[in-house]
Amino acid sequence: MDRHHGGSAATRWRGACSPAVALAVVLSAVPGEAAVIHGSVSDETGSPPPLVWVMALDPVENTVLDTASSQDGSYELEVPDGLDVTLVGTGTRGDSAGGYELRGYSPAVAVLRDVEGTLRLDLGVVRCREYVLELRDADGTLLRDEELPPGAFPVDHAGEATAELLLSVENPSTGARVPSLCVPLGALRRLMFRVELPGAGLLNLPLELDGGPFPAPEQGGEVVDVNRELARTQLGRLEERIAVLETEGFAVPPALADRAAHGP
Repeated sequence: MDRHHGGSAATRWRGACSPAVALAVVLSAVPGEAAVIHGSVSDETGSPPPLVWVMALDPVENTVLDTASSQDGSYELEVPDGLDVTLVGTGTRGDSAGGYELRGYSPAVAVLRDVEGTLRLDLGVVRCREYVLELRDADGTLLRDEELPPGAFPVDHAGEATAELLLSVENPSTGARVPSLCVPLGALRRLMFRVELPGAGLLNLPLELDGGPFPAPEQGGEVVDVNRELARTQLGRLEERIAVLETEGFAVPPALADRAAHGP
Protein backbone atom coordinates (compact mmCIF):
# COMPACT_ATOMS: atom_id res chain seq x y z
CA MET A 1 0.00 0.00 0.00
CA ASP A 2 1.41 3.38 -1.05
CA ARG A 3 0.84 6.53 0.98
CA HIS A 4 1.52 10.17 0.13
CA HIS A 5 1.06 13.12 2.48
CA GLY A 6 -0.16 16.58 1.50
CA GLY A 7 -0.23 17.99 -2.01
CA SER A 8 -3.18 19.12 -4.10
CA ALA A 9 -6.14 17.25 -5.52
CA ALA A 10 -5.33 15.64 -8.86
CA THR A 11 -8.99 15.32 -9.82
CA ARG A 12 -11.66 17.98 -9.97
CA TRP A 13 -14.78 16.88 -8.13
CA ARG A 14 -18.17 18.29 -9.18
CA GLY A 15 -21.37 17.96 -7.19
CA ALA A 16 -21.93 15.46 -4.38
CA CYS A 17 -22.86 11.81 -3.99
CA SER A 18 -24.27 9.50 -1.36
CA PRO A 19 -21.49 7.08 -0.39
CA ALA A 20 -21.90 3.51 0.66
CA VAL A 21 -19.83 3.45 3.83
CA ALA A 22 -19.59 1.48 7.05
CA LEU A 23 -18.09 3.34 10.00
CA ALA A 24 -16.69 1.49 13.00
CA VAL A 25 -16.42 2.95 16.51
CA VAL A 26 -13.35 4.89 17.53
CA LEU A 27 -10.84 2.45 18.94
CA SER A 28 -8.46 4.85 20.62
CA ALA A 29 -7.88 8.57 21.09
CA VAL A 30 -4.62 10.08 22.16
CA PRO A 31 -4.64 13.92 22.33
CA GLY A 32 -1.95 15.60 20.28
CA GLU A 33 -1.30 12.65 17.98
CA ALA A 34 -2.38 12.13 14.39
CA ALA A 35 -5.68 10.38 13.83
CA VAL A 36 -5.63 7.23 11.71
CA ILE A 37 -8.39 6.27 9.27
CA HIS A 38 -8.18 2.83 7.70
CA GLY A 39 -10.43 0.36 5.95
CA SER A 40 -11.15 -1.20 2.59
CA VAL A 41 -12.69 -0.26 -0.76
CA SER A 42 -14.97 -2.69 -2.61
CA ASP A 43 -17.58 -2.58 -5.35
CA GLU A 44 -21.23 -3.64 -5.17
CA THR A 45 -20.24 -7.30 -5.60
CA GLY A 46 -17.96 -7.14 -2.56
CA SER A 47 -14.75 -7.34 -4.64
CA PRO A 48 -12.00 -4.71 -4.53
CA PRO A 49 -11.09 -2.89 -7.77
CA PRO A 50 -7.70 -3.87 -9.28
CA LEU A 51 -6.31 -0.57 -7.95
CA VAL A 52 -7.89 1.63 -5.28
CA TRP A 53 -7.04 5.20 -4.35
CA VAL A 54 -8.28 7.07 -1.28
CA MET A 55 -7.76 10.75 -0.48
CA ALA A 56 -8.35 12.69 2.76
CA LEU A 57 -9.28 16.36 2.24
CA ASP A 58 -9.52 19.30 4.61
CA PRO A 59 -12.92 20.72 3.54
CA VAL A 60 -12.16 24.14 5.05
CA GLU A 61 -8.76 24.75 3.45
CA ASN A 62 -9.54 22.55 0.40
CA THR A 63 -6.16 20.83 0.72
CA VAL A 64 -5.12 17.20 0.56
CA LEU A 65 -4.11 15.79 3.93
CA ASP A 66 -3.07 12.29 2.88
CA THR A 67 -3.54 9.76 0.07
CA ALA A 68 -3.16 6.01 -0.16
CA SER A 69 -3.37 3.42 -2.94
CA SER A 70 -3.26 -0.37 -3.02
CA GLN A 71 -3.99 -3.41 -5.15
CA ASP A 72 -5.87 -5.33 -2.44
CA GLY A 73 -8.51 -2.73 -1.59
CA SER A 74 -7.01 -1.70 1.77
CA TYR A 75 -5.96 1.80 2.77
CA GLU A 76 -4.63 3.72 5.76
CA LEU A 77 -4.47 7.50 6.17
CA GLU A 78 -3.14 9.87 8.82
CA VAL A 79 -4.79 13.23 9.49
CA PRO A 80 -4.41 15.82 12.27
CA ASP A 81 -6.50 15.13 15.37
CA GLY A 82 -9.77 17.02 15.73
CA LEU A 83 -10.30 18.04 12.11
CA ASP A 84 -13.34 17.56 9.92
CA VAL A 85 -12.24 15.36 7.01
CA THR A 86 -13.75 14.57 3.62
CA LEU A 87 -12.75 11.13 2.39
CA VAL A 88 -12.87 10.23 -1.31
CA GLY A 89 -12.30 6.68 -2.48
CA THR A 90 -12.31 5.31 -6.02
CA GLY A 91 -10.91 2.50 -8.13
CA THR A 92 -9.55 1.82 -11.60
CA ARG A 93 -9.05 -1.12 -13.95
CA GLY A 94 -6.48 0.58 -16.19
CA ASP A 95 -8.88 0.99 -19.15
CA SER A 96 -8.55 3.85 -21.64
CA ALA A 97 -10.64 5.42 -24.43
CA GLY A 98 -9.31 7.83 -27.03
CA GLY A 99 -6.10 8.15 -25.01
CA TYR A 100 -7.98 9.17 -21.83
CA GLU A 101 -7.36 7.18 -18.66
CA LEU A 102 -10.62 5.75 -17.32
CA ARG A 103 -11.61 4.76 -13.81
CA GLY A 104 -14.49 2.36 -14.31
CA TYR A 105 -15.89 3.00 -10.81
CA SER A 106 -18.04 5.77 -9.36
CA PRO A 107 -16.34 7.21 -6.26
CA ALA A 108 -17.49 7.03 -2.65
CA VAL A 109 -17.44 10.24 -0.60
CA ALA A 110 -17.74 10.43 3.20
CA VAL A 111 -17.68 13.45 5.51
CA LEU A 112 -16.21 12.83 8.99
CA ARG A 113 -16.53 15.27 11.90
CA ASP A 114 -13.86 15.92 14.57
CA VAL A 115 -11.74 12.90 13.65
CA GLU A 116 -9.71 11.56 16.58
CA GLY A 117 -7.81 8.37 17.42
CA THR A 118 -8.19 5.37 15.14
CA LEU A 119 -11.30 4.45 13.22
CA ARG A 120 -12.28 2.11 10.43
CA LEU A 121 -14.22 3.28 7.39
CA ASP A 122 -15.13 0.88 4.58
CA LEU A 123 -16.01 2.55 1.29
CA GLY A 124 -18.30 1.20 -1.42
CA VAL A 125 -17.66 2.17 -5.05
CA VAL A 126 -19.91 1.26 -7.99
CA ARG A 127 -18.83 -0.31 -11.29
CA CYS A 128 -19.70 1.98 -14.19
CA ARG A 129 -19.21 2.73 -17.87
CA GLU A 130 -17.40 5.99 -18.56
CA TYR A 131 -18.32 8.56 -21.20
CA VAL A 132 -15.57 11.11 -21.89
CA LEU A 133 -17.10 14.46 -22.91
CA GLU A 134 -15.24 16.42 -25.58
CA LEU A 135 -16.81 19.86 -26.08
CA ARG A 136 -15.35 22.42 -28.50
CA ASP A 137 -15.88 26.15 -28.91
CA ALA A 138 -16.79 27.94 -32.15
CA ASP A 139 -13.15 27.82 -33.30
CA GLY A 140 -12.93 24.06 -32.76
CA THR A 141 -10.72 24.38 -29.67
CA LEU A 142 -11.22 21.60 -27.13
CA LEU A 143 -12.61 23.00 -23.87
CA ARG A 144 -10.85 21.87 -20.70
CA ASP A 145 -12.67 20.59 -17.65
CA GLU A 146 -12.80 23.98 -15.92
CA GLU A 147 -14.28 25.53 -19.10
CA LEU A 148 -17.32 23.26 -19.22
CA PRO A 149 -20.53 25.34 -19.09
CA PRO A 150 -21.77 25.47 -15.49
CA GLY A 151 -24.85 23.51 -14.55
CA ALA A 152 -24.17 20.28 -16.46
CA PHE A 153 -25.73 17.42 -14.49
CA PRO A 154 -26.93 13.82 -15.09
CA VAL A 155 -30.55 12.68 -14.78
CA ASP A 156 -32.08 9.21 -14.83
CA HIS A 157 -34.50 7.86 -17.45
CA ALA A 158 -37.41 9.55 -15.63
CA GLY A 159 -35.66 12.93 -15.64
CA GLU A 160 -34.76 12.93 -11.95
CA ALA A 161 -31.33 14.26 -10.90
CA THR A 162 -28.90 11.52 -9.82
CA ALA A 163 -25.92 11.34 -7.46
CA GLU A 164 -23.22 10.81 -10.10
CA LEU A 165 -20.35 13.26 -10.36
CA LEU A 166 -18.90 14.77 -13.49
CA LEU A 167 -15.22 14.02 -12.95
CA SER A 168 -12.21 15.03 -14.99
CA VAL A 169 -10.08 12.54 -16.89
CA GLU A 170 -6.71 13.15 -18.52
CA ASN A 171 -5.10 12.24 -21.81
CA PRO A 172 -1.41 11.82 -20.85
CA SER A 173 -0.18 12.22 -24.43
CA THR A 174 -1.86 15.61 -24.99
CA GLY A 175 -2.26 16.87 -21.43
CA ALA A 176 -5.96 17.50 -22.08
CA ARG A 177 -8.21 17.17 -19.04
CA VAL A 178 -11.93 16.98 -19.79
CA PRO A 179 -15.06 15.95 -17.85
CA SER A 180 -16.54 12.47 -17.94
CA LEU A 181 -19.73 10.77 -16.80
CA CYS A 182 -19.52 7.27 -15.33
CA VAL A 183 -22.91 5.51 -15.58
CA PRO A 184 -23.54 2.65 -13.10
CA LEU A 185 -23.78 -0.73 -14.81
CA GLY A 186 -27.33 -1.55 -15.88
CA ALA A 187 -28.49 2.07 -15.56
CA LEU A 188 -29.51 4.69 -18.11
CA ARG A 189 -28.53 8.36 -17.84
CA ARG A 190 -29.06 11.58 -19.74
CA LEU A 191 -27.06 14.77 -19.41
CA MET A 192 -28.63 18.20 -18.99
CA PHE A 193 -26.71 21.34 -19.93
CA ARG A 194 -28.02 24.48 -18.23
CA VAL A 195 -27.25 27.36 -20.59
CA GLU A 196 -28.55 30.88 -21.09
CA LEU A 197 -29.61 31.75 -24.63
CA PRO A 198 -30.25 35.32 -25.85
CA GLY A 199 -33.98 35.98 -25.89
CA ALA A 200 -34.81 32.61 -24.35
CA GLY A 201 -33.34 32.86 -20.86
CA LEU A 202 -31.99 29.92 -18.86
CA LEU A 203 -32.69 26.56 -20.51
CA ASN A 204 -31.94 22.93 -19.69
CA LEU A 205 -30.76 21.33 -22.93
CA PRO A 206 -30.67 17.50 -22.88
CA LEU A 207 -27.70 15.62 -24.30
CA GLU A 208 -28.48 12.15 -25.63
CA LEU A 209 -26.30 9.53 -27.29
CA ASP A 210 -27.43 8.71 -30.85
CA GLY A 211 -30.93 9.86 -29.91
CA GLY A 212 -31.16 7.84 -26.70
CA PRO A 213 -29.90 7.69 -23.11
CA PHE A 214 -26.36 6.83 -22.11
CA PRO A 215 -26.38 3.05 -21.42
CA ALA A 216 -23.99 1.05 -19.25
CA PRO A 217 -23.98 -2.59 -20.37
CA GLU A 218 -20.37 -3.15 -19.28
CA GLN A 219 -17.31 -1.39 -17.92
CA GLY A 220 -14.95 0.47 -20.24
CA GLY A 221 -15.87 3.65 -22.02
CA GLU A 222 -15.92 5.86 -25.09
CA VAL A 223 -15.36 9.46 -26.17
CA VAL A 224 -18.48 11.53 -26.89
CA ASP A 225 -18.51 14.46 -29.34
CA VAL A 226 -20.74 16.73 -27.23
CA ASN A 227 -21.29 19.31 -29.99
CA ARG A 228 -22.50 16.66 -32.44
CA GLU A 229 -24.72 14.81 -29.98
CA LEU A 230 -26.20 18.02 -28.55
CA ALA A 231 -27.09 19.21 -32.05
CA ARG A 232 -28.58 15.80 -32.94
CA THR A 233 -30.63 15.82 -29.74
CA GLN A 234 -32.06 19.29 -30.37
CA LEU A 235 -32.81 18.52 -34.04
CA GLY A 236 -34.56 15.33 -33.00
CA ARG A 237 -36.74 17.24 -30.56
CA LEU A 238 -37.45 19.90 -33.18
CA GLU A 239 -38.55 17.19 -35.61
CA GLU A 240 -40.91 15.76 -32.97
CA ARG A 241 -42.38 19.21 -32.31
CA ILE A 242 -42.87 19.91 -36.02
CA ALA A 243 -44.69 16.59 -36.43
CA VAL A 244 -47.05 17.57 -33.60
CA LEU A 245 -47.68 21.00 -35.15
CA GLU A 246 -48.45 19.44 -38.54
CA THR A 247 -50.97 17.01 -37.04
CA GLU A 248 -52.64 19.97 -35.30
CA GLY A 249 -53.09 21.76 -38.63
CA PHE A 250 -50.29 24.34 -38.38
CA ALA A 251 -48.45 25.29 -41.57
CA VAL A 252 -44.75 24.43 -41.22
CA PRO A 253 -42.32 25.86 -43.82
CA PRO A 254 -40.98 22.96 -45.95
CA ALA A 255 -37.37 24.13 -45.52
CA LEU A 256 -37.69 24.03 -41.73
CA ALA A 257 -39.32 20.60 -41.79
CA ASP A 258 -36.56 19.28 -44.08
CA ARG A 259 -33.84 20.77 -41.90
CA ALA A 260 -35.30 19.13 -38.79
CA ALA A 261 -35.67 15.78 -40.57
CA HIS A 262 -32.22 15.62 -42.18
CA GLY A 263 -30.04 17.99 -40.15
CA PRO A 264 -28.08 21.02 -41.36
